[in-house]
Amino acid sequence: MKGNTDKAFDIYKEILRKMFHIGIGVTLLLFYIYFGRFYSIVLFTLLLGLAILSDIIRIRIYIHYPLKRMAETIARSYEKTYVGAHTYSIAGFLVTIILFENIPFLLAALTLTIIDPVISLAGLLMPRYEIPYNKSKNILGTLIGCFIAFIISSQFITVFYSAILVLIIFGID
Repeated sequence: MKGNTDKAFDIYKEILRKMFHIGIGVTLLLFYIYFGRFYSIVLFTLLLGLAILSDIIRIRIYIHYPLKRMAETIARSYEKTYVGAHTYSIAGFLVTIILFENIPFLLAALTLTIIDPVISLAGLLMPRYEIPYNKSKNILGTLIGCFIAFIISSQFITVFYSAILVLIIFGID
């Protein structure tokens, strides 16, 4: 019975992680929509600096880390000594907004914000079929995420480029 409790707790922690992930993404997207590209670049740069500083404190001098309780709840055990996913997420937003204009940026940001949590949660909640080249991933979660990415991206770009995006997501995941 303990195994079921541990699995339920792992799913609960994963849902918290993904809610945090979605919350960051939606907040940054709304900021971009309301305040525009310039102020978004300024905000994303400041947030990335704070995220890096936070990671340095968390990794090097954990005793002084002000968000210990949140880190212990949200972070996976192997992530506690690595750069946080939020740092990569904010860096992805910053690089994408610098390199691309409105539609490509929004598409990339939506993909980053929605697809990763969908893939992760679907992979946890569905029967386990491993991806041959990455045994830690569930192929059903990846396929569901790719399908949703295709639906979202085809609203902004052609079906051909949507298919390329899906292949890239599948390869990365």
